[in-house]
Amino acid sequence: MMGLCSAYFAILTDTIILTTNEFQKKTNENHIRSYEKFDEQVYSDLSQCVEHHLAVIKFTETIEDIFSYVFLSQFLCSAFGICVTGFILIKAKPGGFEFMYALLYLAALMFQITLYCTYGNEITIQSYRVLEACYMTEWVYCGPKVRQNLFLIMERSKRPVVMTAGKFVTLSLALLVSVFQSAASYAMVLYQMYNA
Repeated sequence: MMGLCSAYFAILTDTIILTTNEFQKKTNENHIRSYEKFDEQVYSDLSQCVEHHLAVIKFTETIEDIFSYVFLSQFLCSAFGICVTGFILIKAKPGGFEFMYALLYLAALMFQITLYCTYGNEITIQSYRVLEACYMTEWVYCGPKVRQNLFLIMERSKRPVVMTAGKFVTLSLALLVSVFQSAASYAMVLYQMYNA
């Protein structure tokens, strides 16, 4: 579902850019006013983009509302599992059954948490690219109605869409690195307590 949200934002970004670039090919570059004859069509297309943008944001927020606490519970369980499995991995004899089992389990837990954080980060990036797409259009040559639609999309895109785990933490690559560092630290603390 998170990949779908990201893809919707990417499609919207491409649609916004292509909306004005399509008409740029039809006009002569020497005539700045030539866009006026295409303004109604561009305005209509961008109005659909505004509606699409709001629908994608609502869809993403709905997914977050439904799965936010599921993400949090999965995230906490995976983080705890990484810590404990790291401890078992440290104390196990390299090459033994316990070592190999812990290594595979650690890889599975890290993969799970990486998926959530990667897709959450991708949603944030793609939602911010909508703002960049509006600016990259040929808005300079468009009329005031087209500029107003672009402005609406840009203003809403200034605050990127983020996925959270229980409205507690934002799912991002920075969080992923932080969790891995913390889990490694806690595993070492457990190992020191075990050897003391």
